[in-house]
Parts: sequence; C-alpha cells; structure tokens
Amino acid sequence: MLAYIDHIIVVLITYTLGIILAVEVLYKGRTSQGKTAWILSLLLMPIFTIPIYLIFGSRKFHGYVTAHKEGREPLDKLWQRAHETMSPHKVVINELCLYEKISNSMFTKGNKIELIKTGKEKYEKLFKDIDAAKKSVFIEYYIIRNDKIGKKLKDSLIAKAKEGLEVTLICDYLGSLSIKKKYMQELSSAGVKAYFFRTTKFGRRGQINFRNHRKLVIIDDIIAYTGGMNIAEDYAKETWHDAHMRIMGPMVCELQFTYLLDYKWAKPKDQKLPEVDFSKNISYADGMEALALASGPADDKETCLLYYLNLISGAKKSLDLVSPFFAPDVAIIAALISAQLRGVKVRLIIPLKSDNHFFVDLSAHEYARSLARKGIGVYLFNEGMIHKKLLIVDDNLVSLGTANLDNRSFRINFELSILIKSPAFTKEIISVFKDDLLKSKKITGYEDMPSWKKFLAKCSQLFAPLQ
Repeated sequence: MLAYIDHIIVVLITYTLGIILAVEVLYKGRTSQGKTAWILSLLLMPIFTIPIYLIFGSRKFHGYVTAHKEGREPLDKLWQRAHETMSPHKVVINELCLYEKISNSMFTKGNKIELIKTGKEKYEKLFKDIDAAKKSVFIEYYIIRNDKIGKKLKDSLIAKAKEGLEVTLICDYLGSLSIKKKYMQELSSAGVKAYFFRTTKFGRRGQINFRNHRKLVIIDDIIAYTGGMNIAEDYAKETWHDAHMRIMGPMVCELQFTYLLDYKWAKPKDQKLPEVDFSKNISYADGMEALALASGPADDKETCLLYYLNLISGAKKSLDLVSPFFAPDVAIIAALISAQLRGVKVRLIIPLKSDNHFFVDLSAHEYARSLARKGIGVYLFNEGMIHKKLLIVDDNLVSLGTANLDNRSFRINFELSILIKSPAFTKEIISVFKDDLLKSKKITGYEDMPSWKKFLAKCSQLFAPLQ
C-alpha cells in the first residue's frame, strides 16, 4: 500500500481539482449543454480534461475586468471627458436605440468615414498620416509581421518617437508571435512604448484561447483607422479582398477610450496611460451618423452576439453578409433562417478557401451548405481571400469592423465594429458587395462530396466553439 501512496495522492489531487472546476462550471457555464459536457468530462476524465479546461474553458477574461476595477477612478474620469465631448453631437435614431444599450455608447452625427478597399490604399494613407503626425501615434493590431510592411511601421514609429511625439503600440501576443522580442525591443529602445497584449499577467489565471483581434490606429487624437486589415504584406496583395476605414469626428472619442482600456491591460502597472485630447474631435457638416461597438470576453453580456442577432432580426427586406470565417452560434443560424422565412432576401459570402486551417474551412462550408438547403443565398468567393467583416441591413445600415460570424468573435475575442447609417456610404459598400458576388459561386447545399470529407466536416463542427 505504501509503495503506491504517491500515485494515490496524485489521483486524489486530480479528482479533487476536477470536482472544484466542475463546481466552477456549474456556476459560470454559459449553456446547459456546455455545462453538462464539461462537468461530466471533469468528473470522469479529469487527467485529460483539466488542462483543456484551463486553456479553453473560460468565456470571461476576469483578469482584464479586475485590472480595470483597480484603476476605475481615472478610467471613469476619462470616459466622462469622452462622453462630454460626444454628447453635443449625439443623434437619436429611435429604431436603433437598442444598439446604444448593447454598446454602452451613442450614435453621433458628423463623422467622416472613408471606405478603404485595398491593402495598398490603406498602407499609403496610414503611413502618410503617421509621417504627418504632430502630437501622438497610438497603434493596436492583432497581427504584426516582421516583413516589408511591418518593418516600415517600425521605422515610422521610431522616427516619430525621435521627433518627441508620444508613440505607443500594443499587439496580440499570439497573433503577432512572429515578430519576436527583438522587434519590440528596437521600438522600446527608440522611445516607443511597445507592449504585447497577453492574457496572463500579474499572477492572474488567464487562457491562451483569448485574443485581442482589434485593429485600431489613432493619430493626433483626431484620425482613426479600423477594419479588417492587419500589418503584413499579405493584405496588400491583389488576391486579398478586405475593407478598412479612415475615421474623423465625434466617434473617435469612443475609439480613443477603447484603446486606453486595452493599453491599460497591456502596459506595466507603473506605466502611465498616454495623454489624450477628446476635445479635438469635431462634427463635420457632411459627416455620417455612426456608433462604435467594442466587445470582448470581459463584458458583462455577450455584446458581439447580441449586436449581430439584433441586426439580423431587424432586417425587413434584405440582409447581405460577408465573413472570412464562419462558425456561427445556433442563435445566429436560427436568426438567419427566420429572416429568410419572413421574406428577407439573405445573401452570405464566405471564402472558398480561407487563409486559415483546412478543418476550419470544412466546418464553415458545412454550416453554409446547411443554410443553402434552407433557401438562403450562399456564395463561395473563389478569386483569392475575402477578409471583409461586413453586414448590410435593408440597404440603409452598414456594420463593418473586425468581428467574424463565428464563436470566437462572439465570445472569446476582443473586437471592434462600426455601425453606420448613411445613404452614401451604404451605396458605396453595396457596390463592393455586388462586385464580390460576381467573383463568387452560388451553392445549393446538395453538391457531391466524398464521404470521408463529409465525415471530417461533421467532426470539425464539434470544435466550432474554438474556431
């Protein structure tokens, strides 16, 4: 008996930990199905399930919430200043008030929003604005690669820091893993405050499953960039089809505050927040009505999911969607089918082949085929990679940003979406959508597929919550 005492202790500790985590799931789990699966696995197979749960199990980024509570007073003051600047430009759109409640923000008028259709155009405008900066440059990206574009960004930021500007950069630790520490050290040595956005720090438990998927640049407090494009040469290729925005106006206050929230988490505790001036963001006479919606796993509600659900449910005539990665929640699937049943013309474009994993594409196409069989217009884009995150409602409301139609964006990633009500902008984006349709092939959902591929597609869907 004594010879096996070590093994017995290990088993007892493992099962005890499994029970503790099972209780955590009971209180914090999102759905009854998910709770049941995790609890049974933790109790019956703890040695295998515990490490998987610790990595992938949580849907709430508690460390991010705690860090902000610790510095609540300065953040509250900053939000009050941002709110005071935005309030005179607030516009009430009765049918869209729900989105203000979902986002905890407001629609403002007078926003100049320029649609950027190619990576080449984006980088030309972005680097021109950075070079012309006089006060500050704030950068946040999911992916920064140490290629030609990434090196140009580094050189531009170093040059601005040497001119005496306040320059900061944060990027997702896993998304930007390829740039290594040397890239960040070169920036830091030149005076750029450059930090990785990590999900574990300060001794708090975190999960590598969380990602900061936002792409956000703020220059001199008045110019903002956001959308689907990261910092890499791939996004400048002719075969890459994406959408980005250059924004000026009252809404930039919300984007500044969003950046500060992320920067507060990424920076060392003893580092001060960068100085911002919300008052520079004026309203333009020819501007648009728009709202910024920041979402993530630290929210007290499933902000991104609620946002998309209500956009889909609110459609009366037409609903056009583009998503590079497609692993929707059951609620989103039901909403899309309901829209089609009530007479809404629903069209969805996804890539024939994405830049992601083979199994992710299998899962996406299986969801797409299922929707096509129910009468929804599903199209596979076959002229390169389509990376837009786009939703057009009734030809008069546009959502554009960083969030995909997948579970990661709904619940795990930090995302940023811009909701725009503007006839001119909508007309321009509809033209882009129609061009994308011409480069896509409509499917029926009944196309022939090898049995082995069908089997793999069904298996891949089991991991859709992690895709």
